[in-house]
Amino acid sequence: GLGRKFEAWNRLSVRLALEERDKSSRSEEICIAGSVSSYGRFDELDSEAQIDHFRAQASVLVDEGVDLVVLESLGSSVRTVKSMISATRDLRVPVWVSISCTLDRETSVVMFGIEESSMDEKSSQACAPFSEAIRDIMSVGGYAILMLHSLLSVTTAAVEILRASYDGLVGAYPNAGYYKEPNWVFEDHVSPDEYVAQAQRWIEAGATIAVSYTHLTLPT
Repeated sequence: GLGRKFEAWNRLSVRLALEERDKSSRSEEICIAGSVSSYGRFDELDSEAQIDHFRAQASVLVDEGVDLVVLESLGSSVRTVKSMISATRDLRVPVWVSISCTLDRETSVVMFGIEESSMDEKSSQACAPFSEAIRDIMSVGGYAILMLHSLLSVTTAAVEILRASYDGLVGAYPNAGYYKEPNWVFEDHVSPDEYVAQAQRWIEAGATIAVSYTHLTLPT
């Protein structure tokens, strides 16, 4: 199946990114990030198997020349995120750890978990207090920690918790919409100007990294 193309496609993705960077007049200011995702059924694997899978992809990306690796955990368990870090912490590049969160509707406490959209209640899953998860995860390693793929409305609070729970670099890139077979449902959008205003609040809350919005609405 497509698994046979795993290495070739990962190598090609980095090569294409490097080619585009080299075309820029500001190429020396541009870093190439390689994404390692836990999307899928990785939580069902034991830790050793998880580490083998994550290391295989990350090693290919680093070998092709990425400047950093971003671990995008997308609602995975704490155990899986820790496996992702264990698999990549000895590589020759910085590792950014990205985790998602949600607001517990009963307690209004920010929780480690996932909620893709306020328009889809089924997309919400809370697992553990966000601050506890951060400290547990980053005890393994990592160069920076970011909130990803979570609601824009919870981002400032999440950044404040990241800042209070970790002494290194912190950041955020929230999400808009959710997946409903067979397509992505585009909801919860903001304009680029609104997003910039929100990002300024995250910086004031302690963020050192502000990444562009997942599924940002652009003017037509």
